[in-house]
Amino acid sequence: MLAYVNRGRVYLDKGDLGPRPSLADHNEAVQIEPQNVAALEARGITYTRLGQLDNAIADFTAALTLNPKHFDALYGLGFVKLKKGDIPGRNADIAAAKAVKTDIAERMAEIGLK
Repeated sequence: MLAYVNRGRVYLDKGDLGPRPSLADHNEAVQIEPQNVAALEARGITYTRLGQLDNAIADFTAALTLNPKHFDALYGLGFVKLKKGDIPGRNADIAAAKAVKTDIAERMAEIGLK
């Protein structure tokens, strides 16, 4: 399962491949292990990059149900809320992410969420 998550992240990082191959791998990872926080968070990022914001919210929320302090999922959810115009929601989620990991903004900018 982690092989699919990791390969999906590599696809997502490669600008020439785009997010679609990443989504296939992340879907496979979630199908294998539906309650894996890393798989849900990774697929949430892919959905975000594809502009499928409601799907991203669902995955980030599912990841946070399993691990409420998962800083990547908190930041991702805040980023999507910003895209949808929910500024108070964005501020709360980003603040929660930064409370857990102070350099989360830099980390997420590296994967295209800035």
